Amino acid sequence: EISFTRLVSYIEDRDAWRSFKGTIFRDPRNGEIVKNERQPLVHNLDSLPLPAHDLYPMALYYPPVYIWGKKVANIVTSRGCPYDCTFCEAKMTFGRTFRYHSEKRVLEDLAFLNRKYGYDSFQFYDDIFTTHRDRVVRLCEAMLRENRNYKWMCYTRTDRVDLELLKLMKRAGCYMISFGIESGSQNLLDKIRKKLTVETNMAGIEACVKAGMMGIGTFMLGLPGETAEQTR
Repeated sequence: EISFTRLVSYIEDRDAWRSFKGTIFRDPRNGEIVKNERQPLVHNLDSLPLPAHDLYPMALYYPPVYIWGKKVANIVTSRGCPYDCTFCEAKMTFGRTFRYHSEKRVLEDLAFLNRKYGYDSFQFYDDIFTTHRDRVVRLCEAMLRENRNYKWMCYTRTDRVDLELLKLMKRAGCYMISFGIESGSQNLLDKIRKKLTVETNMAGIEACVKAGMMGIGTFMLGLPGETAEQTR
């Protein structure tokens, strides 16, 4: 947000580009490739505004699957992931950090999207929604306390949930969780540094179903070294 807005504000001032952190560009005057230092991460996510939805034809945007409710919106309430899976670029973009909006800000954003555009269902597109358990507890309790009748789903890992947390999420409106399973082969899970076991993945899905929600898994086929037997 910071680097891009500065670049747009000074798009005609080529000399100013060299002072903008978080940018790499080819100077059109001499062909020199300039690589500036990284822009520091925004630690207070509440300082960032919601995207300017009014500039987009919002009626044309909708999730292709997992729809529950009359109108569904995607929203990101945290950034970063502390894990080191080989296939994911999150650690390159955000480092191994985890930062999140306050529960007050999240509820304000949901209320705005509901009031302004009629969204009554949400998909939390955080990399790992339940990274910080206490934060999810606070958010769910706030939803219940304010009687927010939203339906929502999220993405996470099977080792970042437990039955007690899942039951609370269900009460707060969560109807489904998408787990990053990736593979049913322990050998392949180890190769991609998933730091999960097949048994943990099974237990997470089972706990989700036991809590009364749908649990689905995302998988990757054709991982390096994968055999036909492992694919089956």
